[in-house]
Amino acid sequence: AAFEAYITVVNPEESKKLQVYQKYLKELDEKLPMPEGAKWVRETYESPIRVVDVLATGGDSRQGVQTLAFNLPNDEKVRQVKGNKQVLLKNIMTAKFEGILRPIAVEVLSETDVKNLSSEAFFLTVLQHEIGHSLGPSMVTTGGKTEDVGKALKEKYSAIEEAKADTLSMLNTLYLLDKGEISKELEKTLLPTYLAGLFRTIRFGLNEAHGTGVMIQFNFLADKGAITYDAKTKKFVAHADKIRAHFRELAGILLAIETRGDY
Repeated sequence: AAFEAYITVVNPEESKKLQVYQKYLKELDEKLPMPEGAKWVRETYESPIRVVDVLATGGDSRQGVQTLAFNLPNDEKVRQVKGNKQVLLKNIMTAKFEGILRPIAVEVLSETDVKNLSSEAFFLTVLQHEIGHSLGPSMVTTGGKTEDVGKALKEKYSAIEEAKADTLSMLNTLYLLDKGEISKELEKTLLPTYLAGLFRTIRFGLNEAHGTGVMIQFNFLADKGAITYDAKTKKFVAHADKIRAHFRELAGILLAIETRGDY
């Protein structure tokens, strides 16, 4: 165990803009591609969203990779009864987008995709990733014993959960875009920004949950032909016409594993 501290300044205007997403939490949960007969809907969907700028961090939060956002508390019993809070670290996100994601995209994506990168799309998908952690099953009953999904899936859980949150991030962002809650202009930016994000995150390696979660997504989408490699240009391409259904398919596979607690 370790202590960590964040000193931040809340951005009330940006925070207010995001409150619209709170009203959709129950709807997004109910529309998940869950196994038939699964029960997972929560007692509460209280989930305040705050956008902040970081002034200083201390302790565990100053090591290595810097956090973009957090979704607390982690205790599932508390989340069930009281909900959870999303905090988005806007200045850290902006720094990572400009200093890391964009330079990586220049190396691995086509010129067209690089032009379509969007810091707003990056911000929204990080938000939906954090929301994705609070959706789907949290408790499972296996062998007559009810426990947290994380305990049932043991050391496999974190990578599966990160892959689930990423996949739901895209699934739910596209759903809200279709509902008119997100600007239609963002649609062309979502996939290039998502694909660049996969390459950004794989740098964490396969001993880290986010890195393994990204490889699950990348390999699945590549096997389906939704991500391809152009040997001539030596760049990767995401195919918008193919990818939507595959997000739903992958989400269904990951949610089924969690619902069954299928180690």
